[in-house]
Amino acid sequence: MRCTCWFGVFAAVPVLLVVACGTEAAPIPDAVPEDRPSSPKVRDAGREAETGPTADPQPTYPFVPACVPQPSCDDPSAPVPERARPFTNLLSEALVRLGEPRHRGRDGIYATGDTQWILGKIAYGAADVPLVDEDVDVYVERDCDPSRPWEKLGTAVTTSGTLPTIENVPDDGGHIYFAVPQAQALAEGRHRVRLVVAGDLSFTELIVDIVAKETPLLVSTIDGTLTDDSGNGRSDDDMLLESKLPGAREDAAAVFAKLAQKGSRAIYVTPRSGPLTGRTREFLAQSGFPIGIVHTLPSMRDGDPTRQLTDEIALLRAHGLTVEWAFGGSSNDASAYANANVPPDRRILIDTDAQGGRRIQSYEELLSTANASAELCL
Repeated sequence: MRCTCWFGVFAAVPVLLVVACGTEAAPIPDAVPEDRPSSPKVRDAGREAETGPTADPQPTYPFVPACVPQPSCDDPSAPVPERARPFTNLLSEALVRLGEPRHRGRDGIYATGDTQWILGKIAYGAADVPLVDEDVDVYVERDCDPSRPWEKLGTAVTTSGTLPTIENVPDDGGHIYFAVPQAQALAEGRHRVRLVVAGDLSFTELIVDIVAKETPLLVSTIDGTLTDDSGNGRSDDDMLLESKLPGAREDAAAVFAKLAQKGSRAIYVTPRSGPLTGRTREFLAQSGFPIGIVHTLPSMRDGDPTRQLTDEIALLRAHGLTVEWAFGGSSNDASAYANANVPPDRRILIDTDAQGGRRIQSYEELLSTANASAELCL
């Protein structure tokens, strides 16, 4: 029997961007089904933001892939899991009795040729206590196509907080860092992944986008940028914790949908805590925003929203992706976009100092701009 220790991580408190993610990883053995992957050694591409990122070069867009309508990835199909296997230690058995699973997958966007990481966090109870050193089976529904059978990619092991940062996600225990084996690499398109805890068969899901280099992205924060003030003074986090969804700013979804229709992929970034990932996805879907990658705060160790957003942009660029549009609603957002040298006319800030970008008071001002924007997919 393997023995290990677990520790508590308290929940704390994700924006809209269109991106493709990936970090440069040092060579590691491909994960293989049923084998425990070795600890990867990687460089945190996001931290390159400190050296002074440069603006995106004028790209030659990979026109066709960006404009293919994206699947919703919400069909009711599911993999047939293996029979539950015993947990490897008694502490894990005690942990799962503390409360409901609070697992969450972390969406990913990678350019073709990049290491394809599948990331997630496995935790239980209101204190968000991580499950460590336990098996998690990784399944994929390729192309989010329900007519295709789910495929098992392999088995990952939850971390104990000792691995280096991967894809801007530091290891504070209970994480999944699974590199898709080259023989099973995901093709260009959108894929649905399910992580199943072997000990109790609880699960969580995530989306992985594989795109061409220089794919144009639409990056946006969420809180205050896409949400309105219908909470009567309550924060978006408080409303989500109360199982209530905040309202969306008028015309915001229409502007984003038009830009996505014309070729930009969306990534939504927010400093909300990881456990609110699912509720954040609900808000975006219910409010009519285009399908995209959702990134909440990667770790409670670093709650700086400016740094989070700056790192996200640096990571996207490290994958060879292009930030075509950047939306924000706070001085933190404006600073991050300025630090990242996003072109001023593509930095859209609502109700805040744009710091050289374009300030708007409502999304209605952008409807004509979105309608007249270039067809990146033609």
